[in-house]
Amino acid sequence: MSRPKDYNVQIKVRNAPLMKMMRANGYSTSAELSRACGVNQTTISAYLNLRKAPIKSDGDWALPVIRMADCLNVIPELLFPERHLYSPIENNTREVEFDWQEMMQLSHEANGCGDPLLDIEASQATEDVNEALEVLGEKEIFILKHRHGFDGEEKSLREIGEMLGLSTERVRQIEQKSLRLLRHPDRAKKLVQYVRL
Repeated sequence: MSRPKDYNVQIKVRNAPLMKMMRANGYSTSAELSRACGVNQTTISAYLNLRKAPIKSDGDWALPVIRMADCLNVIPELLFPERHLYSPIENNTREVEFDWQEMMQLSHEANGCGDPLLDIEASQATEDVNEALEVLGEKEIFILKHRHGFDGEEKSLREIGEMLGLSTERVRQIEQKSLRLLRHPDRAKKLVQYVRL
């Protein structure tokens, strides 16, 4: 029996023009747009996921599309990729499994660097995490980064204690206090999508 692949990557195709117009008008979810324009949330989700064609078989725009366009102050054509005006996507989600070497190759092809860790450092995730960590001191940040593997391999409380000249119990206390600070609602809302607090 062969060993399973290390990574399961899910790719979801979404309607970028509609999402961009929603964000430009201050709507971050289909529920918000639904309340604003009176179109059923399920219908909006179908258009966001390109599962429903915006132009009916008779060549007219579907009424929900006209209402969304009016609400977003644009013409309907600007809300959809041209390719999908008449034909929806049957399945907008795909899953692919990769091993580490394949992930490295994919990363290299995507940005020429070949190191997925550099991709992560350049991402929004790193910016959000670093912003939240600003409330902590250097020692607290050092402990969290090493304990949770932000700078490479995860280290034990004992290993970190030896590095800092602290007892294992003191390192645990500092880690717990730091996590409590990061759980504050203002910081946690940004972090919860990246780490388990």
